[in-house]
Amino acid sequence: GFSITIVCYDETLERYPWLAPPADLKTGDYGKGGWEDESSALPEAMKSESTLSKNMEAMFQEELPAFYELLDKEIFQSARVNRRVTWLRMSAIEDKNITYSTEDGLVALIGDSAHAMTPSMGEGCNTALESAVKLVDTVTSIMEQKGESACSAETISEGFIKYGLDRPKDC
Repeated sequence: GFSITIVCYDETLERYPWLAPPADLKTGDYGKGGWEDESSALPEAMKSESTLSKNMEAMFQEELPAFYELLDKEIFQSARVNRRVTWLRMSAIEDKNITYSTEDGLVALIGDSAHAMTPSMGEGCNTALESAVKLVDTVTSIMEQKGESACSAETISEGFIKYGLDRPKDC
């Protein structure tokens, strides 16, 4: 399937308040699936899934017209607003580690996408730069172990996975 992930900052929510997740979602409701789950919730202002689909389509049409033209319009029928991405383990579960990468090694996160920091001390930028260096060091180390002079896709994936598992311990 096809999935689009959008990170909504306060300015986005000011312009599109219908994207805000429900404020009354209780911790005890997490993990039950459907709209009651922490990773998929019908926004507070939405009355139905069809309203969400129409609003998402209008937003894409307005904000990303060239991209909107390339999309199959059926994609909006499965629109969801997630509190967090579902393909990363950002909290510990039995026999699994927290990771900043996908299990297949196709995506690795750095910066606020992985670890949000308060802006007052400038820690976010510094931590993002530190994460970028650690990611490059990890990939470079694997290249050296394999004797590669050019990085292969397999090596990048291995590096993403190793970085993803190691980096949360440092933050």
